[in-house]
Amino acid sequence: MSPTKATIAALIKASHTAGETEVWSTNSLGEAVIVQYIHLMDSVITGQRVTTFRVAVLKKRENGEWHVANNIIA
Repeated sequence: MSPTKATIAALIKASHTAGETEVWSTNSLGEAVIVQYIHLMDSVITGQRVTTFRVAVLKKRENGEWHVANNIIA
């Protein structure tokens, strides 16, 4: 069973130490979920808002808990 949208959003947010995230889409592939999202963060160097488009792969551990297995800047 795939994680709920709320669980996915919480896992993605928790994978970053700062900034904001917004999940755009998810695709379930058996024991993995591919998540497309954006990450917004203020640049320490320029002071401007920086938006990065990212893809994460969520996988289920043996105990049934979902985690972010891979997080890629697209």
